Amino acid sequence: IMSRGLGDVYKRQLWVLAIPWSVEGLTALALPFVLEGPARSLAVLGLVLLAPIAVLTIAGAVPAHGRLGRRWDPVTHARLIRVDRVRWILWAGRAAVATALLL
Repeated sequence: IMSRGLGDVYKRQLWVLAIPWSVEGLTALALPFVLEGPARSLAVLGLVLLAPIAVLTIAGAVPAHGRLGRRWDPVTHARLIRVDRVRWILWAGRAAVATALLL
């Protein structure tokens, strides 16, 4: 029962996260085309950082959450933590790029 409930939570979170993440992805794709000079270079860097975040999320984090939603597995959990650490570093890089674009 606990596992089924946790899986339902993951499904609800997916929809809450998918919309803003889609907006971010579309914005990241558009910015290099509308900005010029150094800002364009920063936008390209932000897009480059977003690519591995997307791959790690889709190929690593989402399946791990699905497995953990069905049943607890310490190996899957450890993999998820490793994937999330890399994603966190990449997100921090995107935050630095976004900050630089605002300055």
